[in-house]
Amino acid sequence: MARLDQFQGRRPIVAVSAVILAAFLYFQLQREKDVDWNPFVERSGELVGFWIESGSELHLTDDHQYTCTGSDCGEVGSLGTWNRHGDFYVALTAEGGEIRMLRMANVKTRLNLVAGKRMDADDPDLWSPRYYFAKTR
Repeated sequence: MARLDQFQGRRPIVAVSAVILAAFLYFQLQREKDVDWNPFVERSGELVGFWIESGSELHLTDDHQYTCTGSDCGEVGSLGTWNRHGDFYVALTAEGGEIRMLRMANVKTRLNLVAGKRMDADDPDLWSPRYYFAKTR
């Protein structure tokens, strides 16, 4: 049986860890509060334009082609085609045929393409989103 005095030297570490964890959870909840998972995008043409992510740029054209430049383009490739699927998804098909489904979401009123595990699941609680490209112009 562990004695309580064993942990006395670790109390500051435990307290700091608890504060860091609480802050992380708080900011995650605040971020999720600012996310609209059902943005109203009336026409596919609204998706045409430039999207950015950490210095990388995704350009969706009105003829359903795309180009992507920068280090964050590895998942989608540098060239391909795009199509809207349903109300909330965009499929990017790279030149090699690999398809990457991205979910649309408004993050603080800015349209984003979101990647992540299980983004196709009907239950948002199963999602593990990674905010990917944000619409610029």
